[in-house]
Amino acid sequence: MRSSLRRILAALLLLCLLPLGAAAETLEVKEQLHPDLPPFLFRLSYHQDGMYWYVETITILREDGNLVQSIALETPAETFDNETLSLGFEDMNFDGYADMYIMQYVSLGSSLLYHCWLWDPATQQFVYNMPLSQIPSPTFDQNQQLVHGHSREASYDPLTQQDYSAVRNGATKAVETHYTYIGGVPVLIGQTSRVFDLDGHTAITIIESIVDGEMMITDIQREEIDPEQYLTPEYVQEEYGRDPNAASE
Repeated sequence: MRSSLRRILAALLLLCLLPLGAAAETLEVKEQLHPDLPPFLFRLSYHQDGMYWYVETITILREDGNLVQSIALETPAETFDNETLSLGFEDMNFDGYADMYIMQYVSLGSSLLYHCWLWDPATQQFVYNMPLSQIPSPTFDQNQQLVHGHSREASYDPLTQQDYSAVRNGATKAVETHYTYIGGVPVLIGQTSRVFDLDGHTAITIIESIVDGEMMITDIQREEIDPEQYLTPEYVQEEYGRDPNAASE
């Protein structure tokens, strides 16, 4: 019995000597989702680890303090923005109600993914939307009611069947995907790709649409560009880590 007691006391002492984890902090944001709704208070519980901040829960309260909803993130949302914690609100399904998003994780690439929740007026709750959460760097066209995703890929010119990224340092391909809502779900309807070959002073715009269930090229436009005017040297240096006037290899 004494031996067991000593082991328990030793274990408790060891726990006391272990360093404590980062203390949780809270950020409160007030937002009105619709003119017919009162403002809600969004309380984010987060902690800092190194140069990043991690959001663990989002608690939504009414002005009187009554709970609307509590959202626990299975994997904490990672952000480098300690002022807003990358929390935002926008009408993402064009129903007149502001919806909620937060960055999923910090990316060193050109596009970001966000956790997206749509406000359900019937249940007065936020509902997680997986398709929206998989669209990179989404933007929302309220006039045309379209969702656009933005990413950067390897460069390929279908006219010459040349993969520029393999032979030219200054090549990049910006892709904008287009979605419309069908049955309450964002559905891909096409994409616009713009290939920049800075060494070749060429920009190629490739327009594709979904035809009979397959992505088909419907138009290709080609133009000559001056990289010093189209993209400033500062921008090129920052984005591509090279001098746009340098000779190609």
